[in-house]
Amino acid sequence: MNAQKQSQYSIVTPYSDIVPAYEANINGIVFSIAVDEYRKKLFISTRDTNFKQEGKAVVGRTLSSFKNKADIKLMQGWGYYLKIDEYWYARFDFNNIGDDSKVGYVFQYKF
Repeated sequence: MNAQKQSQYSIVTPYSDIVPAYEANINGIVFSIAVDEYRKKLFISTRDTNFKQEGKAVVGRTLSSFKNKADIKLMQGWGYYLKIDEYWYARFDFNNIGDDSKVGYVFQYKF
């Protein structure tokens, strides 16, 4: 039997909830997945540069490369984020935002 050891850690979701998370490799991309006590997915994110949309890497892209860059929003105490499709958001630094700001990670979350 070939089992992988899973480690649990905590991450901060957009409303500053600190929740338990696990790491998972899905199709060669490493994701952090936060779940509640019922194992319902609350938050999923990746910093993996192999995550692509329309054939382009998302992590590391600049804000200016998104057509909808004017739609960027700020979640106080957490950061700037931009919806990039039906399921995914790009998260930017919360200290400073400008056209050259880069995506730190992508995530799914129900706001």
